[in-house]
Amino acid sequence: MRGVLLMLVLVLVLVLGACASQRPDAHLIEDVRSGQFGYARSYLRHSPSRGAFTDLAHLALVNLADGMGEESERVFNDLYDLLRLRGVNAGSRLAAVVLHEGVKVYRGEPFEQAMLYAAIAIQKAVMGDFDNTRAAAIGALELLDEFDDLRYARPADAAGGGHPYAVQDTGFALGYMLAGLGALGMGREEEARDYFLRGAELREGLGEVGRVLLEGGADGLLIIDYGLGPRKVAAGRSGEVEAFVARTPSDARRVRVGSDFWAAAEDVNELAALYAWDDLRGVRGAKAAIGDVLVTGGAVVTATGDNDTETLIGLGLIGLGLLSRASAAADTRQIEILPQRVYLVPIRLADLRGPLTIEVEGDPGSRLVLPMVRSRREGEHLRVMYVRLLSGAGAPEWATSGQIRYVGDASEPALPDLPYILGGRDVRTPTARVMRDYHAAGLDSTLTSNDMRELYRSEGIRIGVDGTGGNFGRHVLEGGNWLFTPAVESTGFVRLFAGAHPPHEPRSKAVRDLIRTLRERIDTHEGGGS
Repeated sequence: MRGVLLMLVLVLVLVLGACASQRPDAHLIEDVRSGQFGYARSYLRHSPSRGAFTDLAHLALVNLADGMGEESERVFNDLYDLLRLRGVNAGSRLAAVVLHEGVKVYRGEPFEQAMLYAAIAIQKAVMGDFDNTRAAAIGALELLDEFDDLRYARPADAAGGGHPYAVQDTGFALGYMLAGLGALGMGREEEARDYFLRGAELREGLGEVGRVLLEGGADGLLIIDYGLGPRKVAAGRSGEVEAFVARTPSDARRVRVGSDFWAAAEDVNELAALYAWDDLRGVRGAKAAIGDVLVTGGAVVTATGDNDTETLIGLGLIGLGLLSRASAAADTRQIEILPQRVYLVPIRLADLRGPLTIEVEGDPGSRLVLPMVRSRREGEHLRVMYVRLLSGAGAPEWATSGQIRYVGDASEPALPDLPYILGGRDVRTPTARVMRDYHAAGLDSTLTSNDMRELYRSEGIRIGVDGTGGNFGRHVLEGGNWLFTPAVESTGFVRLFAGAHPPHEPRSKAVRDLIRTLRERIDTHEGGGS
């Protein structure tokens, strides 16, 4: 009987104690750190769910970094809808006292939610949708404002007042700058000026960013993420306190873009210190203390009991104490791949000549060379671009080559080449014009774009990501089953089109036969045949 009771207690402790814990996902973190966003996305598609909110957040961040933000609008819109459910993780004090905190639906710490709002704002800005850029940024400011009201606190450097539009008194500089960006894109210059002014009050260097944008000194804005945000751990005597440990240390290093240097617009380590839930720490401490008392009392009763009844009572007290301790454990769930810092860099697209180099001071492993940067589209006042830099021991060759080795939909080949699946370096979407290049490179002139699409289907390769809702896999260049072209100013584009990839391994008889025919034709031509 004692053994059965003790086993039941241990099982309950293990089950309840694991509800709110989360071990760092080393696979996902390393893929993001090293810029392998295609593998990160594939991993997310097949890994166990961590909840709708966390899964959406991770997918959105990965796709944005991979240059596929515009194609993932449904993911960002769904994430926005979840974030707009106010009172996230609030109002749970009574439930936490009585039950384990795992009864809550996790939707992030306040600073995590603010950074996700910022990611949505960036995604909209890259699309040129400045109205929704402004809305998402204001959503972040309102959220943090409500959080400050809830805990009756304000960040020490919140100026407050004096700005007709920037009415919130939060410490989120990036939020103000993105709200200003949205207002500027909508033609609301005075409103943009107010937001930029508030951002400049919070972080040194942002005044120059706002000035250049307002005065028309730039027709492009490069938004740069770097590093990994803080890791959430359990601390305190009984692991009842949530603490944030920096993975990328905070410092004053600037980012170099071309020959210019710019300070960071946001430090997520500092943001986490300002905006993390702390209202349950007292509850957890009390439950841990009660658990200690119950365990100690139960041990005494068990050891001194004169009969089985007293022994069972003692074991029951021990069990209740262990359960109370387990329910006091800190909630270590988190959004694992937020950046540690964000830079805002105005640039003049019209002045760019050749590749553009980006690097954080003191970290050569962060170096990224954009082989090409597009000019503004017709009617576009300001072009917004986004990159996520690598962080590690050294930059891979693809990140620094500065050369486009494969041809996608955003570029033209110097000379006609064959499709990648037939031994060439061209991964453009098959069209009549593209087929003319393939014919000039040696492909049978009777093959049409529909024939080419059928060859892709026979290889199990899907052209484009329409209808996927942003939930797609790896590009064919990295051994996947998808054909698409990311935004050319993205880390994803550089990884795919500036890197070296092994030849495609044919999967279908149709493609193997066509490759054999092409080789025979080349051998005949080189041997002097007709």
